[in-house]
Amino acid sequence: RYPYAHTLEHTHPPASPLSPPLSVVRSLSVVHEMMSILKDEQHQQHGEKLEWIVIWLIGIEIVIGVAGVCATIFTSTWFSER
Repeated sequence: RYPYAHTLEHTHPPASPLSPPLSVVRSLSVVHEMMSILKDEQHQQHGEKLEWIVIWLIGIEIVIGVAGVCATIFTSTWFSER
């Protein structure tokens, strides 16, 4: 026998009637963690979508503002020449 063989025999606890429920609890814990990760991912995707909507709205506002300034310059020079 090896000098530390007696320690290897006690590394795994003997099977008990509580083992199956503990494995179910562990499985449910893993499922809960995965659902939490998926929920966080969904919230992140929703936030990114809202960010892109805001970016597009700001871009549209800039285009409308530039068009308004161009229209003002065009009409003021058009009518001042006549």
